[in-house]
Amino acid sequence: MIDFIEYVVTELKSKRLSRASAVALVRQFSGRTATSARASVIHPLLHRNTSDLNEQRYSSAFTGEEFFLADHRLSAGGQAGLKVLPGVAYLEMARAAIEDAVPRGAGPAVVELRDTVWARPVVVTEGKELCIALSVCEDGRIGFEVYGTEGDEDVVHCQGSGEWLPQTSLAGLDTEQLKSEMTRGRLSASEIYATCERMGLIYGPSFQAITAVHRGAGQLLAELRLPESAARSARDYVLHPSLVDAALQAAVGLVGDDSGLSRPRLPFALERVRVLSPWTAAMVAWVRYAPGSHEGDRVVRLDVDLCDERGNVCVQLRGFSARAMGGELASGPGEGRSVAGVPATAAAAGGPEAAPPAPAGREPESLAERTEHFLPRELAKVLKVPAQKVDPLAALENYGIDS
Repeated sequence: MIDFIEYVVTELKSKRLSRASAVALVRQFSGRTATSARASVIHPLLHRNTSDLNEQRYSSAFTGEEFFLADHRLSAGGQAGLKVLPGVAYLEMARAAIEDAVPRGAGPAVVELRDTVWARPVVVTEGKELCIALSVCEDGRIGFEVYGTEGDEDVVHCQGSGEWLPQTSLAGLDTEQLKSEMTRGRLSASEIYATCERMGLIYGPSFQAITAVHRGAGQLLAELRLPESAARSARDYVLHPSLVDAALQAAVGLVGDDSGLSRPRLPFALERVRVLSPWTAAMVAWVRYAPGSHEGDRVVRLDVDLCDERGNVCVQLRGFSARAMGGELASGPGEGRSVAGVPATAAAAGGPEAAPPAPAGREPESLAERTEHFLPRELAKVLKVPAQKVDPLAALENYGIDS
C-alpha cells in the first residue's frame, strides 16, 4: 500500500497523472484491497487460521459493529446496552472450525456438537479478539474451546466437542398438526420482544426474527423469518445467529406468567446440536420441555427442532438450558484456560462459591455438592486431562496421588 501511494504521489508531481485520475485510482485500489481482505476471511465468525505447533487454532477480531453484536444487547447490573456475543454464535463458530479443519470422509455427513458449556459471556466494547482451539479427544471427537484474553490471562468462554456423523434421513414434522395442539393462545412478535426487553434483553432489527408464537401445554410453535437487515451475508452461515437465537427467544412463551422473568437468562449448557441442513428464509421452531424437565425445575432443559416451512428438520437442539444472570459480566481475569469437557455445573459456576442461584422456594446447592463439582476440575488442571475423565468418587491413588 505504501509503495502504491508513493507511486501515485510521484506521478502527480510529474504531472503524468491528473488529480481526478489519482483519486479514482486510489479508490479502485482500496476497493480491491478491501475485497481481497474479505475474501481471505474463512467465515464471519472464524477469520484466520492461526495454528502453530502447539495447537490447531483460529482467531477472529470483532469490532462490535457486526450485526450479531450491534443488535444483541444486554442491560443488567446498572449497565445498559452491552454488546454481548450470542450463545448460538459460538455454535456456528465451532461448526465452521470443525468443517474447515477435519475432513468429512466419504459419503454425506453432518456436524454434531455435544456437551457445550457457556462459561462466561463475551462483551465487546472497543474490539475483541477471540480464538477457538481444536484438539482430539480420547473418544475420537474434536474438542473445541473458545477463549479470549483479559489482562495476562486466557479466559474460556465456551467449550464442548463435535464430530462428523453420517447423514441420515429424519421424518419431517407435521407443523399443521403441531399448531392444532397449541391451544393456549397466540403471542405476537411485539409481545415476545416486550417481555425480553423487560428482562434486559435488547434485540435490534436483525435479531427480531419471530413473527408469531403459538402456545401449548409444555410446548410452543414459533414462526420465524430472517429479517432483511440480516440478509446481507446470510449465505455465509449454516446456523444463522438470527434464526437460531429467535428459536431460543421464543422460549419465554413457555412461561405462563412472565412476572418471574425479571432477570436476563443466559445460555448455560447444551447436550447436543445436530446440523442437518442450512437455514431457510422462513422457518418454524418447535420448542418444548425436554423429557423429565418441567416448568419450575431448578434447571429447565429444552428440546428444539428448527425446520423449514414444509416440516423438514434442519437443526436439532437437545437439552438446552439457560440460567438467570448473576455476576458473569464482571471483568477481570478468569481462572486461565481449562480443557474442553468440564461439567457444566463447574465450568459455568466458576467454583464452589459461585454456584447458580437457586429458584425461590428451593434449597440452594449444598457446599458438599458444589465442592464435588469444583474439585474434579481442579484435579484435572493438575493432571492435564479432561475433567470428565476425573471420577469425584474414585480414590486419589487411581490418579497417582497418595492420599
